[in-house]
Amino acid sequence: MCPHHSGQRVVRGKIVMSVTERTQFASKILPIGRRKELEYYEFGAEDPGAHPLIFHYGLPGSACMSSLAHEVAKQLGVRVIAPNRPGCGRSTYDPCRKLTDWPGVIIRLADALGVDRATVVGISSGGAYACALGRLCPERVAGIVLLGSLAPVEGPRATLGMWPLNRLFCVLARRLPQLTPLPLQVLAMHYRYDPSGFHRQLSSGLPAFDQAVLARPEVSAVFDQAMEEALRQGPHGLAHDINVVAGPWVELEGITCPVRIIHGDQDGIAPLAMAYYLKGRLPYATLDVVPGAGHLISADIAGVLREQLARILSSDVARHAPAPAALCRS
Repeated sequence: MCPHHSGQRVVRGKIVMSVTERTQFASKILPIGRRKELEYYEFGAEDPGAHPLIFHYGLPGSACMSSLAHEVAKQLGVRVIAPNRPGCGRSTYDPCRKLTDWPGVIIRLADALGVDRATVVGISSGGAYACALGRLCPERVAGIVLLGSLAPVEGPRATLGMWPLNRLFCVLARRLPQLTPLPLQVLAMHYRYDPSGFHRQLSSGLPAFDQAVLARPEVSAVFDQAMEEALRQGPHGLAHDINVVAGPWVELEGITCPVRIIHGDQDGIAPLAMAYYLKGRLPYATLDVVPGAGHLISADIAGVLREQLARILSSDVARHAPAPAALCRS
């Protein structure tokens, strides 16, 4: 289960740290507006001058999932910054937010942390947010990495080959977004009543690669924590996040930074066709297809991920990025 945070007080205009009971890692709170707060984590290298990477998790999930990359990122000299989106964990729920609002939030976080430019990573549905940053704030993005990323689901065959439950959420979010919280309430009750049964049912529909990843105790524990954070404020924040991702994305053709797409050929949640779609729309994208890998490629620390992280975080991402210009405005 998710660790409970100790008592905390937020001082206006300042970052306040909150240490959990079950982990050495601490989440932090950044005030981002009137009665709005952003929760985020930092993993990897502690040196403020280390290469920054901004992590966008998939759904259902939370920023704590990036803790799986802590040791690898630390060894590679990379600073991982992972914010919880509105309605997740302790980030203030905002029922009116749009995808295009996110870059302004990240700029405020980056400015508070002294980060001028960063590599942006999008896992699964987090790919929509990574692309939004690349399109709307090119001066702040050194490069984008999409791991098992979804693609826009607005096309008539966009969800072909997708796991039925995920396809259901895409259909609801596109046609009846007000109903998206209903199946999430059922899933939340199932999870809280019988977490082990929930995991067994989830795992049974996944390919062997994903089942093996979920069987690792450290991965299972992080997924439990992420699920608790995703549902901490109820299902509405998660539902709105799904609706946002299933809605219009930014213009992919307008993203001018280098993009590395890494996708498993056994992915049933974001079918491989989505990776090819992204490759065809992003002008400076390369695609690495990992044979035998499923959707949980981003959690495979012991196997695929270490090699891929070394490539993701290598200096070529920053070296081939466009030169900085004026700062992007929120």
